[in-house]
Order: sequence, then structure tokens, then C-alpha cells
Amino acid sequence: MNDFTVTVQHLLELLGSTGADPVLYLKRDEGTGHYGELGVWAESYAHYSDVVVKRHDLIDSVGSNPGIDDLAEYLPEVQRAVDLLLEAEESA
Repeated sequence: MNDFTVTVQHLLELLGSTGADPVLYLKRDEGTGHYGELGVWAESYAHYSDVVVKRHDLIDSVGSNPGIDDLAEYLPEVQRAVDLLLEAEESA
């Protein structure tokens, strides 16, 4: 089973992304169609139902230059979003 635990590193990657409108999303395994891992990609390429958090929403919550502690405090909210997506996947 894959580990879908959101880390500060995931949020830093999202904040540091140079892509247009980046999002943290659950990537699907091309072979199985099931979720494979967390990743950062442009919102226009990630299916909306797989999006965990958008960079602009993250910035609205923690600011444009957050500290590690700020990001760590936000982790439970992002993890809840991941868990909800995984629950929806399991019940489908």
C-alpha cells in the first residue's frame, strides 16, 4: 500500500513550483488507475477531483513566505483532504 502522508516537503514543493497555477494532487497509476503518489503539477493538467490543495489556497492560509512551523500547522488540513479523496476512491 502506498503512503499518502502529506509532509512539509510536499507543501514546499507546491510553493516553489514555477508552473502556472500549481496544485498538490493525487497522481493515478497509469496501469491500475488507482492513486499512486502525491505530486505537484499544473492545475490545468490535474483532474479536478484529484486535487488536494491549490498553491493560491495554501498561500491564502499560510502566507506567501511561511516558516516551517506555519506549514506544519497546516498539514492536518491538507491530510484531511487527502484522506477524503482516498475514502471516495475506496467507496467507488
